[in-house]
Amino acid sequence: LCHMQTKDYQAAQVAFGEFYKKHSHLSKRSRRDLMRSHEALLLFAVGQVMLGDYPESIEFLLEELPYLRKESKEAAARATVLLLHSMIRANELEKALALIKEQFADLDEVTQLISLQSMALEVGSKFLEQGDYYQAIACLQRIWQRDRLLRHQRDRLADLEEKLEILKRRRGMEDFAFQYEGMIRRVELELEAFEKVVDYDAALRLRLAKAFVGMQRYWEAALVLEDMLVNMPAGPIVEQASLSWIQSWMQCRRWGKAVEAADIYLEKFSNSDQDDRVPMVLMLKADAYRELHEKGRAREVYGEVVERFPTGSIAPRALFMQGILYLEEDRNEEAVAVFEDVRKRFASHPMVE
Repeated sequence: LCHMQTKDYQAAQVAFGEFYKKHSHLSKRSRRDLMRSHEALLLFAVGQVMLGDYPESIEFLLEELPYLRKESKEAAARATVLLLHSMIRANELEKALALIKEQFADLDEVTQLISLQSMALEVGSKFLEQGDYYQAIACLQRIWQRDRLLRHQRDRLADLEEKLEILKRRRGMEDFAFQYEGMIRRVELELEAFEKVVDYDAALRLRLAKAFVGMQRYWEAALVLEDMLVNMPAGPIVEQASLSWIQSWMQCRRWGKAVEAADIYLEKFSNSDQDDRVPMVLMLKADAYRELHEKGRAREVYGEVVERFPTGSIAPRALFMQGILYLEEDRNEEAVAVFEDVRKRFASHPMVE
């Protein structure tokens, strides 16, 4: 432990390795010997991780994990968290996903549940970046939302503290009490860090929706984003997701839903500092009205784009679409006037042609 504190991880590994070999091969091990051998094993793996020896860490933990699961599910769960971290750093994503599926089937003994789920989010994000949308969805759909995680871990902490008090009142249970104190510290540290994370749910839902969009499953993407926009407070990630929500309904040809989504966006983010998003949302809303054959409303919203954002990149198209709507209603003189206006106001824009 002193070597770990001085960051001499190689020396620490030698010491932990010698301790583990000595105690793991005893014919009769006390509970205390068992606990200490598990701790030495885990700290040996931590040393590998700190040294960046991720392939060696993966090989070592995969070899030891079956024995740990027989002897201590709590120690095995800690080893799983270390193993998953090593797999991510080594970019062994397929192995990481297999491990996530295996461990998520049994979360009862995982004290570092927030770490496990946060790393699962990282794995899902990496699959998403690589364009492997199916694997991204398989990973991201397993992850709990923030409130559920916090509630679960707070309940876990209360249960551990209650059991620790019972152990402290019994003679000869010092080793168990020490183990529970360590578990409590790990849960407390995770909770303290995680409570400061604000956009966890938004980041999770946005990534899941992007994966659905990548597979052209726009309906599922829209439903994921709808839940996000309605139930989460406004913020940069929610704003970005809201635009994707409208676009997903447009892809599904659910024009009425697209108009509703646009109205919700404009109500929440009308003062957005993202100057390009509000006119884009207005354009989508106008396009949806046009598809619904509500030409008057469509023309009105196109006009709002031109009026509010006259120098914006979308303004020429918005004005042009007003002329198109007049043409569709056989109001040719008014259409000609609008097209002349486009030519005068945006002479250098490709839309003039």
